[in-house]
Amino acid sequence: MKRIFFIINFFFIAQITFAQLETIPIPDQEILELLSGTEVNFSNTQLSYFEGGGSQQIGQFNGLNSNLGLDSGIVLATHFIGQIAGNQYGLQLDPIVGVDSDLSLMLNEFSFPNNLKGVVSIEFDFVPSTDELNFNYVYGSNEYSSSTCSSFPDPFGIFISGPGISGPYSNGAENIALVPDPINPAYFTTTPVLVNSINAGESTLVNSSTFGCDAVDPNWQNYTDFYVPNSVPNPSVSLEGFTVPLQATKSGLVPCESYHIKFVVAVGPNSNSQDGAALFIEANAFANINTFGNTSTTVVNESNIFSYFSSDSPFQDKIYEGCGDATITFYRPDLAVGDITFLFRPQNEIGNATIGEDYSLAGNNVVNGFGYSSILLPAEDDQTQLIITPYYDYVNEPDETIYISIDQINIGCIQIDPDTIIFSLSDQPELNVSFNEDFSIYCPGSDVILEPNVSGGVGGFMSGSFSSDAYDYSWSQIGTAAIQIENPIETTEYCVTVMDICETQEKSDCIKVTVPEYDELQADLFSKIICEDIEADLCVINAEGGEGNYSYVWSNGQSGPCNYDYQGEYDVVVSDGCEKEIILFGEIYYDKPPEPSFEYLSIPHQNLGVEFYNYTDDSPGLSYRWSFDDGIYSDHSNPIHVFQQAGDYDVSLTVITALGQCEEDFQDYVTIDPNYSFFVPNAFSPNNDGLNDVFRTFTTGVKKFELFLFDSFGKMVFSSSNVEDSWDGTYDGKPAPQGIYVYQVVMVKDSDIVVFNEQGAFTLIR
Repeated sequence: MKRIFFIINFFFIAQITFAQLETIPIPDQEILELLSGTEVNFSNTQLSYFEGGGSQQIGQFNGLNSNLGLDSGIVLATHFIGQIAGNQYGLQLDPIVGVDSDLSLMLNEFSFPNNLKGVVSIEFDFVPSTDELNFNYVYGSNEYSSSTCSSFPDPFGIFISGPGISGPYSNGAENIALVPDPINPAYFTTTPVLVNSINAGESTLVNSSTFGCDAVDPNWQNYTDFYVPNSVPNPSVSLEGFTVPLQATKSGLVPCESYHIKFVVAVGPNSNSQDGAALFIEANAFANINTFGNTSTTVVNESNIFSYFSSDSPFQDKIYEGCGDATITFYRPDLAVGDITFLFRPQNEIGNATIGEDYSLAGNNVVNGFGYSSILLPAEDDQTQLIITPYYDYVNEPDETIYISIDQINIGCIQIDPDTIIFSLSDQPELNVSFNEDFSIYCPGSDVILEPNVSGGVGGFMSGSFSSDAYDYSWSQIGTAAIQIENPIETTEYCVTVMDICETQEKSDCIKVTVPEYDELQADLFSKIICEDIEADLCVINAEGGEGNYSYVWSNGQSGPCNYDYQGEYDVVVSDGCEKEIILFGEIYYDKPPEPSFEYLSIPHQNLGVEFYNYTDDSPGLSYRWSFDDGIYSDHSNPIHVFQQAGDYDVSLTVITALGQCEEDFQDYVTIDPNYSFFVPNAFSPNNDGLNDVFRTFTTGVKKFELFLFDSFGKMVFSSSNVEDSWDGTYDGKPAPQGIYVYQVVMVKDSDIVVFNEQGAFTLIR
């Protein structure tokens, strides 16, 4: 059901899209007006019908609601035009035998019989304004279904003749109804448009012969894209087929010359009232081809200052002495060809400016004769200019008038109206340039706006925006702008030269700008050393020079000469009232000493002696101060100190930094034990006399004791770990020989951990 519904809708839309072609018989003059409008004048017009056809064969058509492809225009038919308006045939007419020599010649080219019926034509003369003719048309016929490729095709043609055309038809005419090139439709073949050249690509004869088509063009089957088959129910155009809109064109026409054109349609000798052919020509086909009458827009004048002023300026049409050239431009009319000579007269009797005294004329082949002058517009150019050069005579005088009349010129079909050009010739106003008084500035480098007072000259009349400036400025080494912004750092004189837009007047002036001289801005910023991690002040000192009125901006955002903050590096921008600035760098330095520490040991051989070991981290320039709690001090790093008596002492070590003399202390209690003593006799005599009979050491203040005795050969003869023990001079129960012996004592003091020894020699005497 959906498919059926879709098909019904499709045909419904088709019925709406193409309704009926409308044809209307109209008077002959209206037919011609449809070709180009009422402003076109045709001549030698001829409309030809066959007997009984008359005005029913030529008329107006409206194709907006049809599939014809043309909206409107005129139609020529070999039968009544009403018979091609859809299926509304109305009166029917059998065409009768007719004659057209050009169609007969065309048929003869292909060896076809040249008998004709129903001949209808329109022909007339026209004068083109351009070198090319173009218009659109459609050709249709009722022969397509039964006579395609027959030897009796319906012929038609569009024949044009005139200057530069040399064709095979009457009066050298050419047929411009030609089949387009199927590859590039902007170009054309030499094949005429016929049923046998543009069709569906197959013969419709009973015997399917293609002889008639092949005779016209062997490539006829390549032209099917230009054919519209009209085999639909209820057609909007009652023709079996027709062409797409085609273009008839002819280039190389000579403007302003007369040409003849003929539109002619006919049918073959076997045609009846049901057969027929028609030619549809689009409306306004000749709308832009003919121009007659006068032209007055070929001369345009511009003063020598035309571009300097707006269109409503009262000065726009004036000429100023010495301000360049004024021009009168002569333009070629559209229809005119070849050289054109314009005649003009400088009329000194009307204008009081005299040629040769107040101005001169020049241009392309300008000839200054007695009373009349002329200028040539060569054939290859579209325009030429008459140059008016006013003299600058440096004489102050009233305005004068340049009066030039241009004569009427007739060029073929073109008439150029006369014209009059009037210029007012004036002196240039005097140019004036000046500055206000010299001035001074407070700060070097401040902005200085330099703007001279300029008036007069032709530039003084200018206002608004123009492609050229009213004045040219040339400053001494600083630029060419009208207003200069400078930043002098020393007293300077500025000079400007101003030239008027006419480049014949220039004036100069100077202005002096005084700049004060200040001493160089200077200041000091020294680093601050602190011994505690607290806020401190870092201050700028000795600020001098510059303008004064100093301001300070620190890197931590503070302002003022001093910055209060913790340890760190800082910079400060010091500036004066003229924004001259310097940058200083400083530091709040925390000179923290290292943590001191020490240890101590008793001196083995020194009673009450102590050696101190400093374990403080080393730093460059670090110094030390020792206090031994007995009134004695030392600045050594690792001092040795001998106390006077045993006891407990509060010993302190102070470390001192080099930069800030910052101090850090360390204290420890040192215990000094009772006296250590050691004595050894240098000889003994074991003879039992009660005197020096044994060898022993006399030692006190030790907690560890080892005694070793050796003979002169190194053999140990005695040892003991008791401080009270002694040697009686025997070895292995026998008296040791007299001689020298060596002792070695290994000990540790009571208040120490260091192992030390005492050694020496003694003599055994017998």
